[in-house]
Amino acid sequence: MVHKAKKGLAVAKDLGRNQVMPYNRILPEGGTVLENLPMSRLAVSLGRWVDAEAGQRFLVWSPRLERTVDVRTADGQRLSGRTPATIKGEIVLVEVGEDMAFAEVLHLGDPHLPLEPGDRLALVPETDDEAGTAPAGPPRKDPASGLYGHRDFLRATAADREKRPAFAQVLVLLPEVATQRRPGRPAEVDMAEAAGLCRQFFGPKAVGGRFSAAKLVFFLPERAPQELAEAAENLMAALQERLGLASAIGIAGYPCLDYARGDVAENCRKALDHARLLPKEPRLAVFDSLSLTVSGDRHFAMGDIYAAMEEYKQALLADETNALARNSLGICLARLGRLPQARAEFTQVIGRDGKNTMALYNLGCVLQRQGDPAAARSAFQKCLRANPGHVSSLLRLGRMAEESRRLAPALKYYRRAAATGNAPALTLRHLARLALARDRLDEAREHLHQALLLDPKDAFSLQLMARLYLTEGEDPAIAEAMARQAVALRPEKKEFWVELSRALAAQGRHDEASQASARAEGV
Repeated sequence: MVHKAKKGLAVAKDLGRNQVMPYNRILPEGGTVLENLPMSRLAVSLGRWVDAEAGQRFLVWSPRLERTVDVRTADGQRLSGRTPATIKGEIVLVEVGEDMAFAEVLHLGDPHLPLEPGDRLALVPETDDEAGTAPAGPPRKDPASGLYGHRDFLRATAADREKRPAFAQVLVLLPEVATQRRPGRPAEVDMAEAAGLCRQFFGPKAVGGRFSAAKLVFFLPERAPQELAEAAENLMAALQERLGLASAIGIAGYPCLDYARGDVAENCRKALDHARLLPKEPRLAVFDSLSLTVSGDRHFAMGDIYAAMEEYKQALLADETNALARNSLGICLARLGRLPQARAEFTQVIGRDGKNTMALYNLGCVLQRQGDPAAARSAFQKCLRANPGHVSSLLRLGRMAEESRRLAPALKYYRRAAATGNAPALTLRHLARLALARDRLDEAREHLHQALLLDPKDAFSLQLMARLYLTEGEDPAIAEAMARQAVALRPEKKEFWVELSRALAAQGRHDEASQASARAEGV
């Protein structure tokens, strides 16, 4: 009993101040995400110590997205309330250890709102036909919808999948029931009707299941993904017309590249993510090279460069002409310092499309890092010929001219960048630095004020403002405050620590200035 009380206390402390967590509520509502792992997996804080079991499903929500809202009405009355929890997605436990477990992502509510360490878990209650980790007897369907539960679907299709030379799988994403419910109509009625429409369009051999709260999954033996595209598109139109449900569909199949049969479910999820990013209806994607590119971009955004590279390479195996994937692979190689390989990838893209601005710009950046400024300048100029308003190329050319003390051409490039109206804070920062180099301090101050109004957390503008205060001999304490903000935002920048050291020395705080200088040398 004391051991359980201590466990509850530890969980309550981890969840924050003023929290109470009885032991029997740890499993239903006390779990948290510990770490993001490759292949859409997570480490979570639940284990066998709270009777967590493989197959249990959890909704993931973030307390950071909750906030208090205060509204004052026209008659002066004040109304206040708290925003409801935002469900970010759904996960299922696949491997449970003593103190922690590993889970697979079943569903993301928004591709742009990823699951993060610190997110909270809420157990999804099991229905009667899902109870138990190893239910006895054959898989059972829900009587209302005719669909298998998630685990029963896996049991029902596992053996059939292994003996089929070819099959397809379809994921159908419906709107969240809570936001689409119609008065006087149970939510499950819509789900049952949606399942009936799916069987109507996919045929009687389709085996259906509930993949998650808002997803239906169908296994279609001896069917190719491409031949299902038309049926899926007709299904989406019927769902919209008859039930008012805007859906998205991802389709994948076997055989495909070097993927095993067990990889089809993951590929289906990638196809659905791809479909959800399409700009207009129908949001339908058959797993292909672009689906892999989207998956790679997600890994890259999360900082997992090696996983992103694997996806980009697979995308190129599927379609070697995929310029997006090849360009992204080159960016990953450049990030890892493998500049010759990155250069080769960008060159190959340009060989197919000489006006590919993304590849031309990235090639220029690589050439600049390789110490070939003439070739880099040529690449940036070619990029501008393809797109005269390419701000990044204009700023790169301006910076190169500034570093070689050709200030007039630098000003010309920066003004051209400013005239595009894109990235105004970035352009103003460059104009301010150039104004400092030309001893036009008032002009530099005006540019920096405007830049910081647009982006108060622009570390480079803060550092330049600190330099300006020190150059003009103004209050060094203000310069110190700005330099400290800059190093807090970008501690890896040596010049920011140098500026902080100057500000401290100007105030006679030489010991602290020496420490800042040492940090600069260590960067």
